[in-house]
Amino acid sequence: MKLIKETAMPSTRSYPPAYVTEARAKIDLQLSTYHDFRIAAEMGEDKAALGAAIDAFEPPFFRNLILAMDRYFADRDPALEGDALKEVRTLVSSILHNHHKVSEEVVSPILSLKAGDDIRLKAQQFAKLSEAFFRELELNYGKA
Repeated sequence: MKLIKETAMPSTRSYPPAYVTEARAKIDLQLSTYHDFRIAAEMGEDKAALGAAIDAFEPPFFRNLILAMDRYFADRDPALEGDALKEVRTLVSSILHNHHKVSEEVVSPILSLKAGDDIRLKAQQFAKLSEAFFRELELNYGKA
């Protein structure tokens, strides 16, 4: 069973240096936050340090999960999207191009975010979003 159509996709031949720098900074932040989280967890006794490490770890971690989740289905037909898929598309655009701030009113009340809000999800919020995302994918795109 083929899951991906074999069609030519447009490709980028160059990236602005600022874009590469920003992407690198985002990855470096993930790595640095992970190291802080690991050190705090290994110390084990300092609950405040562990809590601070978790609070710092969660936003970039769940932003990256949103990006990863969307990427699996990036070639989906926007005409079939419902509220959850539109919300994820808006969040992805905001994460990549608006410094983790919601760039426009979110289509769905799943996360109750408004334009200008920071995208800083906790596990429960991400679980709610991903459940709605996959439910809608199965409903609207699961006819193959």
